[in-house]
Amino acid sequence: MQIQSLKIFVAVAQCGNFAEVARLYNKDASSISRAIGSLESQLNTKLFSRTTRKVELTAAGEMFFDRVEPLLLGFDEAANLVNSGKSMEEDRSAPKGHIRLFTSAAMGQKIIVPLLAKFKKSFPSLSIELVLGEGNVDFMEEKFDLAISSNQNSASEFISQKLAVSNSIICASPNYLKDCPPLRSPQNLDQHKCLQQPSTWLQTEWKFFSRLGDASEQAQQLVAPTGEVFIANDLARLEACAAGLGPALFEDWLVKEQIESGELVNVFPFHRVTSGEVEGDIWLIFSRKKFLPEKTRLAIEFFKHHLEDEKK
Repeated sequence: MQIQSLKIFVAVAQCGNFAEVARLYNKDASSISRAIGSLESQLNTKLFSRTTRKVELTAAGEMFFDRVEPLLLGFDEAANLVNSGKSMEEDRSAPKGHIRLFTSAAMGQKIIVPLLAKFKKSFPSLSIELVLGEGNVDFMEEKFDLAISSNQNSASEFISQKLAVSNSIICASPNYLKDCPPLRSPQNLDQHKCLQQPSTWLQTEWKFFSRLGDASEQAQQLVAPTGEVFIANDLARLEACAAGLGPALFEDWLVKEQIESGELVNVFPFHRVTSGEVEGDIWLIFSRKKFLPEKTRLAIEFFKHHLEDEKK
C-alpha cells in the first residue's frame, strides 16, 4: 500500500470529485479512479459510493479516512522536519494543515475575525478558511472541521460544547425612543412596528422574564411582535435598528459596542427575553471522531480558550 495512493484517497474524500483531484495531481481522472480501485482491492472493501454527480465515502471509507488522514499529516510533518533540519522540540509548536470553520456573518465579524491574528500568531503554519453563512449547513458535505454557532447540533455524529451563555435583549435607537410611544413594559410593544427575522417561526413571540421577581423568574409576559420590515442578516438588521426603524431583538454580544457607545439602548434592562427555539448561546461544534486530527484539536482548544475568556 503506497503512501501516494493514500494521499489520493484523502484528497478524493476531501474534494468529493475525481476530476478535481486529477487536476491537483496533474493526472487523468481515470488514473485517479484506478488508484482508488486498487486501494479498495487491497482492502477488500468499497471506500466510496459513486454516482454521476458526486463521490461519497462509505461507512468503511469514513472509518478508514478518520485513521489515515492524521497519519498522513504526521508523515508530512516528519518529512518536513527532517528536510528542515529542525529538532522535534523546535517543530512541536508548528502544526500544519488547513482548517475550515463555519459560522454566521454576525459571529464571524464580531467574534471570530478579531481572533484570527492571535490564531495565526499561535499557529503560523496552519491556514484557516472562514465560511460565513446563515441557517443550517451540511457539515460533512462541505468538509468543515468545526463550526461556531448560536444553535446546538443535537445529531449523534457531532459534539456540541457550550462556550458561553448569551442573553437576548430588545434594543432601539435613542432617536426612535425620543419620538415613539412610551416603552415602559414589554406589553407596550404592541404599539410599535418591530424589526424582525423573516423566518416566522423564529420570532412568533417574545417571552419576557422579569429580573425583579424571584430567582426562578416565573413572572412571564408573552408578546407577539408586529412589523413591516423583515431582515434575515443580523448585521443588516442591526444597522436598520440603529437608523431608527424600530425595536429589534439581538444577542448581547452582537450589540455590546453599540450599547456602550450609546448608539443603541437596552429597552428592557430588567427583563430577560427569549425568542422561539433559539436561545442564542455560543456553541462549538465538531465531528464526533475517535481520531481527531491535531489541527482540529488545536483549533478547538484555541477557540474554547479565547471565547470562554471573552465571556468571563
